[in-house]
Amino acid sequence: MVDLNENNAGDVFRAGLSADSPRPPRVNIAEAMRAGRRVRTVRRASVAGGVGLAVLVAIAVPAALAANRNSATPPPGGATPSASATGTRPSRAALPPLAPPTSCTAENVPAPSGASTWSVTAASPDGKIIYGQYIHGRDSRVWRVPKLTAPIPPDDQYVSGVNNDGLAVGFGNIDVQVTAWTLRGNQVTPLPGGVMAYATGVNAAGQVIGSRGSTGPGGHPIVWRDTAAAPADLPLPEGAYGGEALAIADDGTVVGAVTVGLREYPYAWGPDNTGRPLAIPPGVSTSPNAGTEPGPLTLARQVSGPWATGVAGLHLSPQPVRWNLDTGVAEVIPGLQGKAVAGNGRGWVAGVQAGGKGVLLAGDQRVVLGAGDAPVTVSEDGRTIAVNHATGQSTTSAKIYHCT
Repeated sequence: MVDLNENNAGDVFRAGLSADSPRPPRVNIAEAMRAGRRVRTVRRASVAGGVGLAVLVAIAVPAALAANRNSATPPPGGATPSASATGTRPSRAALPPLAPPTSCTAENVPAPSGASTWSVTAASPDGKIIYGQYIHGRDSRVWRVPKLTAPIPPDDQYVSGVNNDGLAVGFGNIDVQVTAWTLRGNQVTPLPGGVMAYATGVNAAGQVIGSRGSTGPGGHPIVWRDTAAAPADLPLPEGAYGGEALAIADDGTVVGAVTVGLREYPYAWGPDNTGRPLAIPPGVSTSPNAGTEPGPLTLARQVSGPWATGVAGLHLSPQPVRWNLDTGVAEVIPGLQGKAVAGNGRGWVAGVQAGGKGVLLAGDQRVVLGAGDAPVTVSEDGRTIAVNHATGQSTTSAKIYHCT
């Protein structure tokens, strides 16, 4: 077990860690959801450059949470991080060679009936199943893009992941309590032990990961290796008070972050639930910034094969990051900016370049998408990219790019 505390975290994670967070907020999530149904952004939200583009979730954000994040006392600064992680996993089988796409054509996703803003939130690895969410009055509704015109019941739900077999997972308000669930067709089924929990990812085998108590740094990462049984806690390193599991690969590897003091550090758990830190790329600060703004964050939020993607740096100016889980190397992805980044098992990534246009980086190939497009997912073959498009200061629409 890795021994972490606020004073030595920078040294212990010299080979891999960083980010923000306060002490666990004392927030009653179910009460907050009952009280306000105000739109919030989740940690997988996409923000394109200076354009306020966010994945929409109708869950209240208590003012106390923001106050806690801004007022916590920063821990001492850590040592300069390295680009290599402590420990690597055996190499995975390489995907068959595939020429990268050279052009992409946008398909505008029509607005659901009565929607004021709509977005995509998850797609299967093959790009054939895409879920989204739209705001209708005070409620948010889940839909399957673009085939279902009727919302998936009940209201105020969020789809965070789906596999190629059509098993989707997510969370939302059920019987006035936030609950993690699975979804097939239009049938939402609560997961065992899923009350006051969030399901955030699913792999090809149907294993589900998530967090208990919060989707943010104060939660506890969990995994349903068997969705017929209660979830198992993913272990936290000594000195970490919380964390979150954000994505799971087909081999069972989980990625996310653990929280120490004001910082979130990128972290991975193997198929046997054994945890290990991931690296912080060179040049990314591990010390909280001064003043009242939240400190830096570094977390992995997507994974496929040997590749994980995420963000590092300050909340207002994050940098997209890619990790090679086989070699332990982490790198800031050149030419990208902001929180919007999606990757696949080939190491190809889609994000936002300077100037606010979406872009696909596939090997040496660069394919520019539209202005204001923030990628959410990119298929394993790079042929389907789901994006959210900024249509106003607080509104979005959805697009699907078909690439050849």
